[in-house]
Amino acid sequence: MKNVLAFLFQRGGKEISRDDFIYTQSADLDWYSSDYAKRVFERALELGLVEVEDDSVKPRFDFKSIDIPMDFEPPKDLLDKGEKRDVFQELLDQISKKSELSRQEIISLANNKQDEMNIEVRTALLVVAQEKKIEIDGREDYVDLISKDIRGTDEE
Repeated sequence: MKNVLAFLFQRGGKEISRDDFIYTQSADLDWYSSDYAKRVFERALELGLVEVEDDSVKPRFDFKSIDIPMDFEPPKDLLDKGEKRDVFQELLDQISKKSELSRQEIISLANNKQDEMNIEVRTALLVVAQEKKIEIDGREDYVDLISKDIRGTDEE
């Protein structure tokens, strides 16, 4: 995912309009359909890799430091790769159902917490839930899953 985003920002600059972000992937580079490109955008937002400000998409990582090969072409199944369980989405769903906050507000709060505490975005969601006094079902399991993922261990 980071390679795709780095390519787009290296090509388009440090800010890209949302429409250009999608158009570039679908029509310009012919990587994905427009719908799939929208899903790439949504997933990048969920992962905290990009943020939106005044309809401009901005990276939340150092895209210039990523070396992209000249013949770079992303995998067609980018969104399906390596996703066993979408902990981010599960946590986001729980928080949005148990609060008055919109999904975008929750993501924004998590991104701010991520920056403030220098933590991973899924951990930031847990912190946001705790600060808002939102009970997360299976909280300990999420902590374990996130911890194992960060450490790179697969055992359950």
